[in-house]
Amino acid sequence: MQKDTLDLNLLLSRKNDQWESSKSVLTYFANPDEVLFLQDTAAIIRNISFPFNFYSDIPNKTAFETSKSSGDLYKITNDSLVDLIATYFSDSDLSQYLLTTKNFTINYSENVLMKKYRLKEININYLINSAFFKDFEMENYYAIFSSKVKLGIFLIGKKIKSNINLMKLIEAEFARDDLKE
Repeated sequence: MQKDTLDLNLLLSRKNDQWESSKSVLTYFANPDEVLFLQDTAAIIRNISFPFNFYSDIPNKTAFETSKSSGDLYKITNDSLVDLIATYFSDSDLSQYLLTTKNFTINYSENVLMKKYRLKEININYLINSAFFKDFEMENYYAIFSSKVKLGIFLIGKKIKSNINLMKLIEAEFARDDLKE
C-alpha cells in the first residue's frame, strides 16, 4: 500500500501536468491568431501532444494476494478491517475511469486528429497554417479531455486518501496486537 501511495502520487502529478497542458491549449483556441506570436514553440507542441499520453493505475496487489493465499490476511481479527482491505484491492473505479479516458483519446486521435491533420509528428507551422487552432472539433476534444482529467485527479486524490486512512487502520490494528503479546 505504501508503493501504491507513491505510484498514485506520481500519477496525480502527471495528471495535473496534463490538465495544465490542456488548459494552455484551450487558451490557444480562444486566441488562435496570437499563437503565431508565441515564442516558445516547444512548449506549444508539448501542450498539444501531452494530453495524448496515457497513464494507468496499476495497483500493487502482490502482498495482498500473498497474504490472502497464505492465510495471513485472516490473522487480522477485525473483520471490518479485512473487508476494507479486500474492498480497497478490488476497487477498480479509478482504473476503469482512466481506461475510459484513454479510449476517448484514442478515438479522437484516430477519428479527428489523424484523419484531418494526418500528423505523424506535431509541427507548429503546419498546425498554424492548417487552421488547427480554429477547429471546433479539436477545441471540443481539449475541453472534454480537460474535464475528464480533472475528474481523474479527483478520483486519484480520493484513492490516495483512502489508502492512507487504511494504512493507519492497519497500523493501529498491529499496534493493538503487539500490546496483547
